[in-house]
Amino acid sequence: MQLIDNDLGFDHILGKSDCQDIIDWHLERIEDGTLKKHVAMTRQMATKESTDDPEMRKGHMASGHGFPYERDIMDAIYEYSYQTGITLFDQPQHLNNKEFIPVNWQFTIYDSIGDHFKEHKDQSVDHYANNWFKEQEKPMRYMYRKISTSIQLSDPETYEGCGLQIRHKRTERMSPPKRQGGVIVFPSYADHIVTPLTSGIRYAMVGWFFGPQWR
Repeated sequence: MQLIDNDLGFDHILGKSDCQDIIDWHLERIEDGTLKKHVAMTRQMATKESTDDPEMRKGHMASGHGFPYERDIMDAIYEYSYQTGITLFDQPQHLNNKEFIPVNWQFTIYDSIGDHFKEHKDQSVDHYANNWFKEQEKPMRYMYRKISTSIQLSDPETYEGCGLQIRHKRTERMSPPKRQGGVIVFPSYADHIVTPLTSGIRYAMVGWFFGPQWR
């Protein structure tokens, strides 16, 4: 994992055909009903500010585990954790543990002009959020997002706009590489945005890896 800007990491671990395998795996399961396609929503918890803003996010998503190369991607994220010292919960040997899942995934679909995600944090680190998690029952109390990742599944030549930009330890947003098969990793408290789609379709995988609360 290459650190390209403070704690922002980048690794190119998937080929073009690998990305297509992940896209097809999700689309096939959406088609047969194994996975449910939802209107993309924001998580409404652990923050004092309301996230019930219908304009916050536009697009669709589906969630599932067991997609191709999932373990390879997870290994890269845990490597980033070791490099940066951002502590995650231990990676389990099996990913079907109902008591504890170390990561949540979303297969995201931006396919309508104007689809976007306004600037936001994936996890607040304030005192209110920390107390909120301590009060939850299992497994929710362990779902504190420490590391966020975005995996570029689409060829950037097939769409315009819809770019990930991250504001981390700087006043201006920076745009990480858009290379197909690239994995972008950053602390979940970093502000970031997906700019509006202007043409084409963009597929991406986003994930949140859980760990102990920031102290």
